[in-house]
Amino acid sequence: MTETLIDRIVEEVLVRIDQKDVSEKKALLIYTGGTMGRSAGIRVAENLKRGGWTTETVVTEAARQIGTLDFLPMSAEALDSNFGSAKLLAMEHNRILVPVMTITTASKIAKMIWDTPAAYLIGSALSQGKEVWASKDACDFSLREKAPMAMKEMSRRVIHTLESFGVRWCKSDELYRDLIFAKVASPEQARGSVQSDGVKTLPELCRIARIDKRVITRGDVIPYLSGVEQIQIPRGTILTALADEELKKNQIQWVWVDGGIK
Repeated sequence: MTETLIDRIVEEVLVRIDQKDVSEKKALLIYTGGTMGRSAGIRVAENLKRGGWTTETVVTEAARQIGTLDFLPMSAEALDSNFGSAKLLAMEHNRILVPVMTITTASKIAKMIWDTPAAYLIGSALSQGKEVWASKDACDFSLREKAPMAMKEMSRRVIHTLESFGVRWCKSDELYRDLIFAKVASPEQARGSVQSDGVKTLPELCRIARIDKRVITRGDVIPYLSGVEQIQIPRGTILTALADEELKKNQIQWVWVDGGIK
């Protein structure tokens, strides 16, 4: 069985899990002008639609010029260069997904230069503490074998800065999976028992979460900060300094579990 086929099976399972979720499912999708990870990023829009999400999808002018708009669902639109429409979108959405994030847009936001509609939308959302997920395929130069070391280091600093702003980074082909896992793991979605004083409590198992990733960032642990007491991490995983700091700040214990990651 090929890796691609396995990925598609996993996606199908996630869509079915997503379809059963009756909680609020609304998001704004922003596609910037990158090609790395674009195919997987387009599947994010398709899977969200199948999962029953209410989405609004926009592409930047650069993304439109390279044909991204042509591959997206019919409802997708080019992002108007008028900042008035960007401000309306920013007010209407509390969850922003960026299935394709370029280093240009990422760098602008890191420097807090919101001189394009896309940078404004993402930067404004972060400044208001809203949920922002982004794919790093197109802006992480460490993934480009021939890129100079200085470029790799610069992109790493940009990614680190945006993570400190609250961006939840992932790969394009893992964005939908991570989003659904975060929703399922959220204590707000868990069914708890009700004590005699009317206060909801989580079942004991819901207080222990497990994150299976090779590198765990601050964005990965954010969904678990309310109600979870312990996070289990496979031995060999890299926990970033910001993620570790966030767990300590919220008094959440993390422990190694047997098995590791192959």
